[in-house]
Amino acid sequence: MRTDELQQGRQPQRDFELAVEKKAQRNERRVLVRVKNFGQALQPLNLNTAAQIDLEAAGGLLRREAAAVVRYREQNGRFKTVDDLKKVPGLDFKKIESRRDAVVVM
Repeated sequence: MRTDELQQGRQPQRDFELAVEKKAQRNERRVLVRVKNFGQALQPLNLNTAAQIDLEAAGGLLRREAAAVVRYREQNGRFKTVDDLKKVPGLDFKKIESRRDAVVVM
């Protein structure tokens, strides 16, 4: 299902297909997301194990910020608290702070 079909009021079809638009700084891309296990709660994002792409998508970080988190984690070891991310150079900690309920450090 295309995004313009959703905007016209048509309902998502098979597998609860949802169209999501995500704007990057320099380009616009459209991503089709298939939602499975509809109705289950989302798992919090573990900042010690999350891949760069997960930090971008679920954490709301820019590509360079997500890369900085992964690089810092690889060089300095696991984070002990969410506040440890304040030490990551190039990371806007306010983004993490705004999603504090959706991120964990385990």
